[in-house]
Amino acid sequence: MYTSCYDEKHKLLEVSRVSQKIVKKQKGLYSSFICSKCEKETQKYDHYASLILTERSSNSDEYKSIRRKYFSEYYRGANIEYWKWEKIDFKKFQQFVFSVVLRTYFAGSLNGIIS
Repeated sequence: MYTSCYDEKHKLLEVSRVSQKIVKKQKGLYSSFICSKCEKETQKYDHYASLILTERSSNSDEYKSIRRKYFSEYYRGANIEYWKWEKIDFKKFQQFVFSVVLRTYFAGSLNGIIS
């Protein structure tokens, strides 16, 4: 029987037979290579992105502040669907994207995936 192995925060659930404890593990590449000060700083941007990009926190002020408009148009014979979002804190979102790209690159380099 199959069951999802990720919780609502996209953490992997691992059950240990030895300790009978449920341990949460992060999905994807994970490596500890930045200082705690930088980690704390990037967590602010991770948190902001999680509030606006998912519906898990649809009652948060950040989620509610964004205007989302859906569009469906024909272009060169194809139906193109997209959303236009307004009122995003661009600097926070930009920092989130930048930190994800850097962390992915460095984690991949350290794990021999990216050379």
